[in-house]
Amino acid sequence: MIQKELGNTKVHRLRVIHLYEADFNLLLGVKWRQLTQHCIDSNLLNPWQFGGLPGRDATTPVFLEELQWEISRASRRSLLRMDFDATSCYDRIIPNIANLAGRSFGQHRALCFLHAKFREDAQYILKTKLGLSEEAYSHCELHPIFGTGQGSANSPVIWVLISSRLFDAHTTKANGATFLSPDGSIKTQIYMVGFVDDSENCINDFTNPSQEVETLLHKAQQDAQLWNDLLDSSGGALEARKCMFHLAHYQFTPRGAPVLQSFAPDQLTVQVRVRTTRHYMVGFVDDSENCINDFTNPSQEVETLLHKAQQDAQLWNDLLDSSGGALEARKCMFHLAHYQFTPRGAPVLQSFAPDQLTVQVQESGPHGTTVPKKYLQPTTSRKTMGCYKCPAGGHKQSLQAITENAIAKATLVAKSAEDPKCTMRYYTSVFLPSVTYPLPTCSIPEKTNETTNEDDDCTT
Repeated sequence: MIQKELGNTKVHRLRVIHLYEADFNLLLGVKWRQLTQHCIDSNLLNPWQFGGLPGRDATTPVFLEELQWEISRASRRSLLRMDFDATSCYDRIIPNIANLAGRSFGQHRALCFLHAKFREDAQYILKTKLGLSEEAYSHCELHPIFGTGQGSANSPVIWVLISSRLFDAHTTKANGATFLSPDGSIKTQIYMVGFVDDSENCINDFTNPSQEVETLLHKAQQDAQLWNDLLDSSGGALEARKCMFHLAHYQFTPRGAPVLQSFAPDQLTVQVRVRTTRHYMVGFVDDSENCINDFTNPSQEVETLLHKAQQDAQLWNDLLDSSGGALEARKCMFHLAHYQFTPRGAPVLQSFAPDQLTVQVQESGPHGTTVPKKYLQPTTSRKTMGCYKCPAGGHKQSLQAITENAIAKATLVAKSAEDPKCTMRYYTSVFLPSVTYPLPTCSIPEKTNETTNEDDDCTT
């Protein structure tokens, strides 16, 4: 076990790593990697899953979000975007579903049988710095052990296969978001976008210039509940504290100037019914995000976006719960980019009080509770995949994080006694990849970069 948070030794905040026999783990890795290549060559996977696949990275979903907020700001169309996090992703995978998913994509029957038999007969021994435990435990009907576990070479591929099926199912029923070119010749629909177990969904009504917030909230509620139900059916669950949504909704002054609206947290609500009858540990790579809009509606209502966000959030929560996952409430939040127009037609990105916008997830079961998603102001940045994004397009927090990271790593080198050769290796293999990682997704003005460089020269 390793700590998820430095200094926090609580059992539910420890990450369990499974240590497999090397040869068997190699077999799993090689054969499931071959399955991945087969799926890619045959175009069998959902195109919106960007994690666990060759040639895809974490910055693409962030860049898509940047484009969505930019379109919302440029068109002054309301957009509701929800983030979903599957709790204990790998630890809640049901082996039966994992092997069925593998078979559906063409995995050999003997390999799936071997994998299932191993999961059924495996003996689990706890290993810490104090040594190995004297007793072991194993799977049984009374106390079943789910999850392929972190440390298994085929766990990332298994989640790619399962999430691809879930994304396909979500697309058939979800509202999603629609984006149009000015002349209407190009139309793009976006539903669930994910990176491993972090997923996002957006709701809009792009053709309606006067979108209602209630309508967006209603659609968001539907999509969120749908995702929650799909996850629940597969053994997963949403981590409520990590599920949140943004709403960008604009009002216009008498002169047509747009004003981005802000709502109080209790004004906007997206709720998801989450089951509470199953409890598992939090897994690795469990961030997800979702966006809601009504791109074809130029007058989008915040309530409509919130409603759609509520649906999508509830759906993702239920899907995670069905696959054994759950949402982490404190990490669930949302942004809303909503525009109002002045009498002269100038767009204004609206800000809302925290109690004005609410997206809630309803836990499943007879004793299910309602878990709210935290609302973030359009000017407040949210950290996603190591990058900071906000609907208003601000760059200060992103630049600050990049600068602090660079200074910290430079200070580490300055205080070390490494020779120039080792320092150069550190610079090329650690410093540059870490500091420049978020830059492709940022919109930092050139003047700001010049000012930062001048400050660095002065401090040097």
